[in-house]
Amino acid sequence: MRIDHLFFGYRILFVKEEERAFAANALLKRGLNAEMDSDGKIHVVSYKAQRYKKVLSSSLNSISDIKGLPSLILEYRKRYGVIVGIMLSIVYILFASMFVWDIRVEENSDISGSLVEKELSKSGFETGSFWNKKNISKIETSVLENSENIGWININKRGSVAYVSAREKKIHEQTKNEKDGYSNVVATVDCIIEEITVRSGVACVKKGDTVRAGELLISGVLPQELGGGFVRADGDVFGVVSEQIAVSVAKTEQSEAYGEEKVEEVSVKFLKFSIKLFKNYGKSLSDCVIIDDVKEFVLFGKYRLPFSVQKIYSLASFEKTVTHTEKEMTELALKRLEIIRNYKFSDCDILKLKTSGRFLNDTYVLTNDVTVLKSIGEEKYFSEPGE
Repeated sequence: MRIDHLFFGYRILFVKEEERAFAANALLKRGLNAEMDSDGKIHVVSYKAQRYKKVLSSSLNSISDIKGLPSLILEYRKRYGVIVGIMLSIVYILFASMFVWDIRVEENSDISGSLVEKELSKSGFETGSFWNKKNISKIETSVLENSENIGWININKRGSVAYVSAREKKIHEQTKNEKDGYSNVVATVDCIIEEITVRSGVACVKKGDTVRAGELLISGVLPQELGGGFVRADGDVFGVVSEQIAVSVAKTEQSEAYGEEKVEEVSVKFLKFSIKLFKNYGKSLSDCVIIDDVKEFVLFGKYRLPFSVQKIYSLASFEKTVTHTEKEMTELALKRLEIIRNYKFSDCDILKLKTSGRFLNDTYVLTNDVTVLKSIGEEKYFSEPGE
C-alpha cells in the first residue's frame, strides 16, 4: 500500500472480469497509471477517483467508500485525543526523517563496515546528524583526504537512512601524491591509435600508429627542450581494437529450476531496532535460493520513513534436463551472446560487428567478431633515477 493512498485516502474500483483487458487499455490511452490485481481491483487515491470512474464507467462493478487516514479521521472526528495523536505522529515522522537514524554500509571484501563508520564519524557524519546541515560532498571529500584506508566513497540519502558504499585505497592511490609519484601511460591491448589527448607528459604515438600491449603511449620523462625532469603522465588515449567472443549451446543441457516461494522470516525494523514477527524453524536452507526483500515506506514520494518490513523467502532449487530444438539453440545463443557483448563492451563504441554460427555435432556455436573504439591507456608508476 502506497503512503500517499493511506494519507490522502483511497478508493477501490472493482472491474468486471470480462472487461479487464478493455479497462487496462482505456487507462493506458489516457495516461492513467493503475495496478490491477488478479481479482480486478484497482486502488486509486481519492482525489483522482472520479477521473478513473469516468473512464471506466461501463467496466465497473462497484466502487468502495473512501479508506485510509481521511476515513479514520471521519470515524473518530469527535474523539479529539485520537485525532491529535494521529497528527502528532505525522509531525514526528516528518521531523524524524530530517535526521540520520541509520547508516547502512555496503559490505565488501575490501573494507569493513565498522571501519567506514569510524572514518565517517571522524568527519562529523554519524547517527543523529541533521541532514540539512550536512553537505554530503564535503563529507565525502573529507573522508578521502583524511583516511589512510578509503580510496572511494559514496553516500546516498534515502529519508532517514544513509546508504554508504566505499572501496579500499589502492597502492597507486596512496602514492600518486607522494614525491616519487611519477608515471608513464602504456597500452593495455594491441590496437590502432585513433585519438590521443595529453594533459601532462609527452606523446610517444600519433593517430594511425599500431601499438602492442605494454608499449609506451605518454612519457612522464620530459626532454631537455621542455625543461627536463619528471612528471605524472596524464591523458586520454583511444584505440581501435578487434576482439572475438563466442558462446555455445548444447542440444541437451542441465538447467536450474525452482519450486514455489516460501516465506521463512518476517521482521519489522524501526531505526536500528528489529522485531521478528515470524520465523520458520524448519529444515536447512542450504539447497535453496534465498531472496531478501526489504520494503521501505515513503511519504509524498520524498520522505523515507524510519521503518521498514523485511521478508526472507526461500526457493527450493533443483536441476532438470532440457532438450532444445535447433531453433531454440540459435535463439538461446543469440541472447547469451548479446548479454556477454553488452557487458564486455559497455564502455566502448562498437564500430563493426560480424556474426557467424555453425552446428557441430549436438552443439551450436555462435561467434561475434567485434571492432570497438575504447580507452586503452594504463598508468605505470616509476621513481626518479638515483633516488
